[in-house]
Amino acid sequence: MERLPKFFLSLPLLFWACSHPLPDPEKSLAFLDSAQHQYQGNVKNMTYLQKAIASDPDHAEAHRELSIPYLKRGYPHLWFPPMDKTIQLDPSWTGARGYNYLFFYRDYKRALADFRATDTLTPGFTDFPQAMSVRYLKGLCFLGMEQYDSALFHFQEYIDEDTQRFGLEWVDQKVFIYRAVLYNHLKQPAKALKEAHLGLFIFEQSADLHFHKAVSHLQLEQLDSARIHVAKARQYFNMGYFHNRPYVEVQEQIYRNDIQELEEKLN
Repeated sequence: MERLPKFFLSLPLLFWACSHPLPDPEKSLAFLDSAQHQYQGNVKNMTYLQKAIASDPDHAEAHRELSIPYLKRGYPHLWFPPMDKTIQLDPSWTGARGYNYLFFYRDYKRALADFRATDTLTPGFTDFPQAMSVRYLKGLCFLGMEQYDSALFHFQEYIDEDTQRFGLEWVDQKVFIYRAVLYNHLKQPAKALKEAHLGLFIFEQSADLHFHKAVSHLQLEQLDSARIHVAKARQYFNMGYFHNRPYVEVQEQIYRNDIQELEEKLN
């Protein structure tokens, strides 16, 4: 009779062990792999991701993958919890969350905080969230907050670092689009023209750079040059050579009506 109470005391622990199996990282990885072979966000993809998390609740990448379909479909209240859980489990994803804040939500302050946190996590090393330099991404944050001097500073940091490591031709020409935009905002068209010239050295068919060159020439009252570049902007825009991204509108994105309005000013 003395053994009976001890037996019953062990039942809750036995029940908990059965209802909460031990994590199985290998099984979780297999489910994640299956999920990645499905269309992102469809039923099979999401089911496999949920199974990956059930198999190993500490699988950071599975939580992150689960968050992305909600991000792309515009459900921030469903995107944030799994993305936040990802960073709790693996802080190296902090820059990726900053990228999401910046491009999808235009939340420049939170994005900047995440990009600065990556510097703390990896001192002396430049991070590349989503294959983009954190220096460049910081510049975009300051551009969005209309802190133009800080934006120019961080863009220049990015240019200097990439030029030193690989050469000017390997710098992403979009940084010169933004620097031209900034100098035009600051009413310094001569400096904007220099930035556009550097960007066109890398990619001559950029509709954006020709558009912003036309704006600079207009500010300088060089109307013939402005007409030449707005015509090139239209030509290359029609060919699809303009700065854009899937799912979101980029900062300072140009559209056909922007080119048309500039043409009307010049004519």
